[in-house]
Amino acid sequence: MAEIKGFAVGSLSNGAHFTYIGNVLLAAKNCEPIAEKLSAQVAALDAAYKVEDDALLEAKKSDLTEPLLKLDEARDRYVVNVGEITRAMAKFPEGTPQRAAAEKVKVVLDTYKVNISDQYDRETGMIKNLLQELQDKVKEEIKTLGLTEIVEKLAKANTDFNTMLNERSAQDSHRVANAVFDARRKTDKAYRELTKYVNGLALFDSSKTLVDFILFVNNNIDRLTRQVFKKKPSTQGGTTTEPDSPDEGEDVDTMKYATFHFANGNSQKLKLEVGALLQAPPTAEGYMWKPEVPEFMPAKDVVFREEKIPVVEYTATFHFINHTEDVVRQPAGTPLDIPANTTGCIWQP
Repeated sequence: MAEIKGFAVGSLSNGAHFTYIGNVLLAAKNCEPIAEKLSAQVAALDAAYKVEDDALLEAKKSDLTEPLLKLDEARDRYVVNVGEITRAMAKFPEGTPQRAAAEKVKVVLDTYKVNISDQYDRETGMIKNLLQELQDKVKEEIKTLGLTEIVEKLAKANTDFNTMLNERSAQDSHRVANAVFDARRKTDKAYRELTKYVNGLALFDSSKTLVDFILFVNNNIDRLTRQVFKKKPSTQGGTTTEPDSPDEGEDVDTMKYATFHFANGNSQKLKLEVGALLQAPPTAEGYMWKPEVPEFMPAKDVVFREEKIPVVEYTATFHFINHTEDVVRQPAGTPLDIPANTTGCIWQP
């Protein structure tokens, strides 16, 4: 007599659990003897599965609310501002205090280079390391370049971003984790109930359709068992079989989603196998993907947003010998539009 094997379905990671239950549920709906005679058990598993789906979707929602995005944009802008002004002042004439200060600051910026398209936690850490140098090692040089206020604003934006992100994570983590746990427990109960009734039905029904369903489930169980329960060295010789941690079990669910949200409100979702080449769609001119898109698909669902590349402007004030002045404002890093000087005079520095 064919029967479904016992299986510790609760040992699966969230992704593998959801995929396995979904496969079993779909096969059960398409198995005529089960659909006809065990419709109540199938409906119960279907309902529990949908609740689990909702809980997992909630767990995957981004913590990046509008205030967090604004703080991130602000710190990106300050990082770019410091870099562009430093490079501009490094072009001042030899011997000027601005050039000497800029050269020292530039060494720090190159050493602790911050990628504003980087993953959020990594960017926070890199900015923190950079700030330690800017506010200590080259503090006087930063003052000479007139960047003290910008550096202080960068420090505040970075601290506020990290604090807000941690608070949001702490508030949501327990609630979301409990919701997923409760949903999985109810799904497992419905799954065990269905398999118990299927095994009972198999005592009286030996139809090929039912036997094929049982074989399908057992094949899935065998495959998952090989992946989730691996052989590990025993301290007393031989091997022991121990369940992997949930993180290690994630390799069971090899298909993940990469979602790209465009600035115009459109979205594009790619379903890729873990480790596959991840090719991001092109952005509009003047935009970039945030966080930075990795070369290969990671072992988790990822979300990217199209954001405007920060454009930093600076002001150059030219004081004429007749006590008038001309103020020029333009994007950092572009050639300076220098007004014509008075005959017989030169600009200093």
